[in-house]
Amino acid sequence: MKLKKLVAGAAVVALLPLTGYAVLANQVEYPDATGTEVSEVAPNSYFNSFTGTVQAISDFEDVIGNNLFVTVENANGQVANLIIPEDAFFINDNEIAIGVEITGYFRANLPMPMIYPPQYYVSVVAVDVEDAVFIKVDRFNEDLVSQDGLLKLNITDATTIVTQGGQAFDGDLTNRKLVVLYDVSTRSIPAITTPNKVVVMYEIAVPPIGIIDDTDLTEIVPPVGNIDVAGWEIIVEGQRVAGSGFTNAEGGVMVPLRAIAEALGFDITWEWSAAERLVILDGDIALRIGDTTYFNNGTAVELPFAPELVNGTTTYVPLQFFRMVAGMNNAYAFEGQIVVNNEEVME
Repeated sequence: MKLKKLVAGAAVVALLPLTGYAVLANQVEYPDATGTEVSEVAPNSYFNSFTGTVQAISDFEDVIGNNLFVTVENANGQVANLIIPEDAFFINDNEIAIGVEITGYFRANLPMPMIYPPQYYVSVVAVDVEDAVFIKVDRFNEDLVSQDGLLKLNITDATTIVTQGGQAFDGDLTNRKLVVLYDVSTRSIPAITTPNKVVVMYEIAVPPIGIIDDTDLTEIVPPVGNIDVAGWEIIVEGQRVAGSGFTNAEGGVMVPLRAIAEALGFDITWEWSAAERLVILDGDIALRIGDTTYFNNGTAVELPFAPELVNGTTTYVPLQFFRMVAGMNNAYAFEGQIVVNNEEVME
């Protein structure tokens, strides 16, 4: 049975829509072979971007770690805060300073609370780029066409290809997130360019999706807390699933996300990088490791406990996630069982 796509019994806040909001448009500008510039809006890019002049810089620490908090204002007077983690990729070596122009590239369609000015966790940063250099940050398919369909790569021996860390890269570029630097392209859709340089962004290995090996879950050692519910059966829609929960230091019951979600029929994907430690269920429900804000269909729900990655392999969420975010009728621990189902609501 699929989970309900409803949020029940939780305080919610509105989110910014990712379409129709000027600062979120992924503006792609490129010259044709004659040097004439063409400008289009890419609706389905993997990354969006914001370009502006730096107004303020400060340090910012959160669950991801130490970051720069940079306030920028674009040519239209729109303001945004760019949160730049320590391991963000910098396209060039220019220093971020008051008055310089920077562009921050961030994951498109990432749920964001409605705050002003908006703030974005950026993965790629360009500082004071020369006018003759054009940049495309996106995921490219097996034909080396960007996800938004606007740029196709023609890789030649003249193209420098390196990893995010600067090492030479001779592997497959298919379905990779790439930073592409180029100067000319054809006047077509997609535009075709022979890039000067391609940077392959790091991809972090993630847990497998699909068949669950019992050892993935039964051998997990929780990092903290009294193991009040250790060994309790997990019953999902009347069927026992592999794994067990634990009680964290604050008394919250934490349960294995994948085992329960897959038993409920959810498709699970991971977006796993330095700034994108996300788990997404059916494309609608999103959560970030270490962040107490969860999202369902663009609606934010705040829970007392954040998802935890245990032993680097298994994501645990608070038990109430399945009721308050995923919309199940029941999610409770009682008399040796952890139960999640959509039966009549238990009082």
